[in-house]
Amino acid sequence: MPIIISIDTIQNFILLTFLLNIYITENNGVLVEFSDVCKSYLGRWGEYLSVFFSLSALIGAMVVYWVLMSNFLYNTVKFFYSEYDAI
Repeated sequence: MPIIISIDTIQNFILLTFLLNIYITENNGVLVEFSDVCKSYLGRWGEYLSVFFSLSALIGAMVVYWVLMSNFLYNTVKFFYSEYDAI
């Protein structure tokens, strides 16, 4: 049950920031960055929090990419080595 509450809280926060971004874009006519929206409505800590989570998602994607590519390279070398060794 606590996981559902935390997921619902995160969804509501994402919906709020999305709607605020659309509201600012319609009023100003300029598309601003997500961290600027968080700064204008949530203050300096909101800007830092949005940048932190953006960077954490980027670093997580880089780690996953690195693991997948190293696993692919390892298996490729292992395949060619076993094929060469069989000859």
